[in-house]
Amino acid sequence: MFALKYIASMLRTPLWRAHMLFAVLLVVGAWMLAMGIANAADVAPAASVALAPVWGVVDMVAQDAGTLLLPLIAAWLGRHVRNELLRRALLDAVQHEAQGIYGALVGAGHAYTDLPVRNVAIAQAVNSLTSGFPTAMRALGKSPDDLNRMVMNAMGGLLAVDPSVTITPASRQPPNPPVA
Repeated sequence: MFALKYIASMLRTPLWRAHMLFAVLLVVGAWMLAMGIANAADVAPAASVALAPVWGVVDMVAQDAGTLLLPLIAAWLGRHVRNELLRRALLDAVQHEAQGIYGALVGAGHAYTDLPVRNVAIAQAVNSLTSGFPTAMRALGKSPDDLNRMVMNAMGGLLAVDPSVTITPASRQPPNPPVA
C-alpha cells in the first residue's frame, strides 16, 4: 500500500518522468544485480547457499515493482502515442487547408499579397480546423491564434516552392498621390 501512495505522490510532482525513470532503472539494476548473483551462485556452490535469501528478496522486489510500474508505463505510453497521433492529424489538416487556400487564391487570380482575400480565406480555414479538431486542440493546448500562425507558415512553405512567385522591391509611391 505504501508503494502505491508513493507512486501516486510521485506522479503529482513536476519531475514525475525523472522519478519514473529512476524507479525503472532501480528495478532493472536490482534485477541485473540479482542475475549476476544468481550466475555467480552457479559458479560457486558455497556462495549460492549464503546468497539464496538475498536472491529471493531481490526477485520478489523486482516482480512487485514490475507489477506496479507496468500499468503506469502503459498509461504514459498510451497518452504519449495519443498526443502524437493528434498532433500529426492536426498538422496534416493544417497543411491540407493551406494547400486549399493557396489553390483557391491562385485559381481565382488573386495574389498572396491581397490581404483582405487572404485573411478571409485563412479565417475560414481556422474556423474549419477549430470545429473539426476540438479534442486535438484541447489535448495539445492550441488556440485559434496558434492555428492561424500554423496555416500562414504552411502557406509560406507553399510559396517558397512556387516558381511563379518572385520577390521584387516595392515601387516607391507617395502615400497620398496628388489630386489633379
